[in-house]
Amino acid sequence: MSARADLAQRIISQQFRTSKYSGRYDLGDVDAFLDDLAQQVGAGVPGDELARAAVQSRFKVMAWFRVGYLVDDVDDFIDELVQQLRSLPEASPHRDDQP
Repeated sequence: MSARADLAQRIISQQFRTSKYSGRYDLGDVDAFLDDLAQQVGAGVPGDELARAAVQSRFKVMAWFRVGYLVDDVDDFIDELVQQLRSLPEASPHRDDQP
């Protein structure tokens, strides 16, 4: 598996702790962002561009007694991703006449 495929799989399979009480992000916002990010990693979008998008990402904070992902868990994962995205190799060009 390539570095890009490995990272895309890690993004898709990442799980976060949830809570109803402390600071937490909307589940749908986080999941949609990570799904899109994984797709873009696999599609060969430059790592620096994806790192900028990750740094600028914002998620809705949930109201009390609504389940959401713990803010610290998501923020820590995004910080790790930024470092990995910045060091991601460029996608190799694929030509139709090559397998």
